Amino acid sequence: MKKHLIAAAVAAAVAVPATAQVTVYGVLDGGYGTYKSKAGSLSYKHTIAGGLDNGNGEGWINGSRLGFRGSEDLGGGLKANFVLELGIQYSNAADRTIADAAGDAYTTNGATAFFGNKRQTWFGISGGFGEVRIGNQDNIVKVQTDEFEVNGGPNSPYNFLAPGVVGRSANAIGYISPTFNGLQAQAMLDVGETATGSTSGKDNRATMFRVKYSQGPLQVGASRSEFKDVGYSGTGGILVNLPSTEGDVLSVNANSASIDKVTHEGYGARYNFGVAEAFYQNSKVKFSDSVATNVGDITSNVVGLAVPMGNVRLSAAYSKGDVQDGGTKTVEFDGYQLIGSYNLSKRTDMYAIVSQRKADTLSSTVDSTEKVTAIGLRHRF
Repeated sequence: MKKHLIAAAVAAAVAVPATAQVTVYGVLDGGYGTYKSKAGSLSYKHTIAGGLDNGNGEGWINGSRLGFRGSEDLGGGLKANFVLELGIQYSNAADRTIADAAGDAYTTNGATAFFGNKRQTWFGISGGFGEVRIGNQDNIVKVQTDEFEVNGGPNSPYNFLAPGVVGRSANAIGYISPTFNGLQAQAMLDVGETATGSTSGKDNRATMFRVKYSQGPLQVGASRSEFKDVGYSGTGGILVNLPSTEGDVLSVNANSASIDKVTHEGYGARYNFGVAEAFYQNSKVKFSDSVATNVGDITSNVVGLAVPMGNVRLSAAYSKGDVQDGGTKTVEFDGYQLIGSYNLSKRTDMYAIVSQRKADTLSSTVDSTEKVTAIGLRHRF
């Protein structure tokens, strides 16, 4: 009798973790390299031991992060799920002020706090109906662009795809459908709530939708997102070059405090040939506003290729696009990224990266260029 009781107690103790599990995970990405930016006669150069400063976590390819994810079996096919994720500023350095070629002071985006921005912080429920998530989560623009990029990073040419709208939605509820014969849908509503001075009551409210199809080596996807009363600041047209700030060769900077409506449409495909995988994305961001100087669009195309060879992976991406401001083409831009990596283990690799992003302002000779050259080490846990 005692043996049966002991066996039952052990079985019960073993069964508990199976219904409620929490996983700690993360990425650490760092190395040694240079970041250069140039605009007209002004130029800047940083030599960095660590990674490019980024509120979403330092790194040359991936933002370093610490996360917790969990799932609890509720029975009846239902599960409760959550993700809590923060960017990591591991070098924990104060802002570094240097002088540019003209002697002007320039301050980098160095952080003094160990943890950076909250990345994904959501909870939800899933079952045969699909999954519902509430909280800060990757918006559908980001999901679409991430799905069809060969690599990422703060200076990736993919960052041209959707300036001003790609990212995370903080006040969002999202739904992901089950997969039917390779087809899956995703929808999201961001209620906004960030005041920008508009009287419509729809500040930064967004509705987003996406479908994707995956079957064998082929994957395709399309998305459409609409943002209301999106707040921007600054002068000089929809887009201006901001070469004195890391990652802002092409940055949304509208004339007024808010744009009535910003629409993003994205299309992508990837195909795995076995010896290589090919990627393609098309993206269009359209600005609609009662102020004529705030009307225009950004169109971008990106192609990518990844070639795995045992522990080695070679990848390349190239982007090209333009800005139409009030019906007139004002900016042409392009970028490339080359990465070679070697797997030291299943979770650790070393890499070398060379990338460039360039924006040519057609109405002036002040063009902007960013270049990154680095070697690094990346560990996933």
